[in-house]
Amino acid sequence: MKAHHGTTSLLHSAERCDARRGVESDLISHRIRQEASSGYNPYMYRALLTLRCSVSKLPFDFVANKFFIMEAQMLRPGIVVPSPQALEQDMLYLYQRYRTEITQYFHVRAAYIS
Repeated sequence: MKAHHGTTSLLHSAERCDARRGVESDLISHRIRQEASSGYNPYMYRALLTLRCSVSKLPFDFVANKFFIMEAQMLRPGIVVPSPQALEQDMLYLYQRYRTEITQYFHVRAAYIS
């Protein structure tokens, strides 16, 4: 077995443990940062925009704003900014796919707050 296989197994075990405990995993955040720093990926860009709109309570139309498009073009010339409809579809998919986990997450959080 190569060393990175053991590391990957350890990461997966830690993530499962965090999930059972109902805490956010710093490992997942680290993995996302690692993948994001490896270069541009249009799918990761869509995912980040979807999360940005959700977390910041921005409407999906935010990506159609001319100043946002100008900013995106300035940072990465030639970039294709996804449509608000694409982000809405992504969010709907994520909700349908993970609604059970999301519900469980908030139930666990509420128990810690009470």
